[in-house]
Amino acid sequence: MSIFRPTEPDSRRVQKYLGRSRPKGKTPLHEAVLEVRKDIVQQAHQLRADGMKVTIVICTDGTNNPASSDGVWNHYTELEEALDKLCGLPVNVVIRLCTDHGYDVEFYNNLDEKMDRETS
Repeated sequence: MSIFRPTEPDSRRVQKYLGRSRPKGKTPLHEAVLEVRKDIVQQAHQLRADGMKVTIVICTDGTNNPASSDGVWNHYTELEEALDKLCGLPVNVVIRLCTDHGYDVEFYNNLDEKMDRETS
C-alpha cells in the first residue's frame, strides 16, 4: 500500500493513516524507515519535479531495554543505516524522542549532529 494518494487531501489522508496506527510493543524502526523509503523512491522523480519533499516524523520512546549491550547497539546501528539510505531523496526527517534514558538520548543527539553535518 502506498502512502501517496494524490486524489485525497493531504490532511485527511494523514488523519486516516494515523487513525489506523496504534502503539504496540517493540517497533523495528529501521524496517519502518526502509518501508517508507520504498514509497519515496518510487515517487522521487515526481516529488522533485513538483518541488516537494516528504516529511517523515518518527515518535519513539527509544529502546525497550537500554541496559542490554548488544541488542541496543544493533538497534542503533540498523536505524542509523536505514536513515542513511534516505540521503539524496527529497525527504525531511523529524524525530521526537519521548524518553530521558541516557543511552537513547546520547544516540539521538549524536545522530542529529551527524545528520546536520552531512546535510550542510
